[in-house]
Amino acid sequence: MIETKILTLIEQGTDIVFKQNNITGNFVLQNAEQVAMIKLFESGELAELVIFRTTAITFKVGSNIDFSLTINNWVGHYASYQSYIEHALNSNDTDHTPIVYEDKIGVNSLLPSLKLIYNFIYCLKKHYYYQNNQIVIFAQTHCEITIQVRATEKYLQIAKSYQESEQLFNTVKNLTDWLNADISDDNDEVKKSLQVHETERNTIVAVELLEKLSNQEKDKRIFFLLENVLSIYQSILSRYSLYLEDFKFSKFNDKVAEHAEKFLEKTNDIIIGLQNQILAIPVAVALISITKADSSINGFLVASFMIYCWMVLYATSQQIYNLWHLRCQTKNFAINNEIPREIKDKWDKEIMPVNNKIIFHAIYLFIVALLLILIILNCFSYFHTWNSWYIFNLLPTALSS
Repeated sequence: MIETKILTLIEQGTDIVFKQNNITGNFVLQNAEQVAMIKLFESGELAELVIFRTTAITFKVGSNIDFSLTINNWVGHYASYQSYIEHALNSNDTDHTPIVYEDKIGVNSLLPSLKLIYNFIYCLKKHYYYQNNQIVIFAQTHCEITIQVRATEKYLQIAKSYQESEQLFNTVKNLTDWLNADISDDNDEVKKSLQVHETERNTIVAVELLEKLSNQEKDKRIFFLLENVLSIYQSILSRYSLYLEDFKFSKFNDKVAEHAEKFLEKTNDIIIGLQNQILAIPVAVALISITKADSSINGFLVASFMIYCWMVLYATSQQIYNLWHLRCQTKNFAINNEIPREIKDKWDKEIMPVNNKIIFHAIYLFIVALLLILIILNCFSYFHTWNSWYIFNLLPTALSS
């Protein structure tokens, strides 16, 4: 209601001037309703929100009166851009929708650009040390950026340049959004990784600002930053891109070494898991060969041994398959993980011992498998002579001699 009355004053008034929290001008009373409005202002009933002054003594239709209207502690309401800038830069409240009466007249509003500047400065306050209207950037050394709350005309000049240049406006917005990127995630590992990047983002911005602002006069640094944000932002992105490439390279480097070691462990586990079973075979053959029991006992021992050999042969075939599958994994690792070309040679070097072991283990297991087949055939020959070749009758010959 009061807002509507103030808008009537500034929209229909003449010689309107906005300064700090004051609005001054002249107003011609055109009807009884406007006479009542001025009397309400002049009565002091609205003094908690606005203070109205005029040199006019009487109010009647057709009178041309001068007035001075002061916004008096009315939260969220500002007479001028100057008043809004001073309040915003001294505030930490980002969730506000200000009403700036100077913004209500004219076509081109500066409020979006001013809010953008405020959000950017607030972002720097949040991410770096802030005290007594100074943002302190720490890197190899430190740099103090004074906010210059009273330099409202300079902020207005910069806001106008943002209004005229969509590229500048979007650059400040993108830099603010980039610094305020959300790192919340339900996955603790993902969140930890994002926090690493957030810290590095802040560090890169600090280094860039330190380099660009240190040689500027202390009271002009904030304005130099706002005026040269386009080149500074491009430089920040270039630094961050290099960081990501290095981060990715180091991560891949660690991943290559880690997986090469895991593949080597898997290869060794394949042999270790079968080694005891294989070593038991010659011992069993030796025991059966030196045992001179009757044929029924010998038959029971040979049958049991043949079943055991079948079991070991099956386990051996499974391990041969595991070796083949492991070889496929090592071949596809570089492709599936898109290993950068720069560390492809390192991967080839790291995986070479694994590939060599796979080959030797495969040869070893094939030989073991052939020997197991031979032993099984010898066991079968003990019960039924199916072939006259000596190699298939070694066990029957040993037990009969």
